[in-house]
Amino acid sequence: MNRVLENIITNGLTYAKSKVDIFVYTKERSLCFQVKDDGLGFNHENIKEIFKSFYQGKNSKQGKNSKGSFGLGLAISEILCKKHCGNIHINNLNSEFLVTVSFSIE
Repeated sequence: MNRVLENIITNGLTYAKSKVDIFVYTKERSLCFQVKDDGLGFNHENIKEIFKSFYQGKNSKQGKNSKGSFGLGLAISEILCKKHCGNIHINNLNSEFLVTVSFSIE
């Protein structure tokens, strides 16, 4: 769980223009984390690709401190979520990018 949170928070901090919001809450026997940033996000055509290893969106070079990025963070996060009976969901909301991760607390 630590690696997943580190990956999604780092992505938010790297690609945000000026703002990152982090939310933690419980919902139906799950512990949920949301990271929302005001960065450019992904094109709707590319949203299906973001969990593939080594995938980097067109805007990946525009992130702060994005040097050394290999496009593995979301791929690793998805694998770890599945291994721990969790889920990861990505959503582009107008000018915001939202990543939600949830883990069962049963």
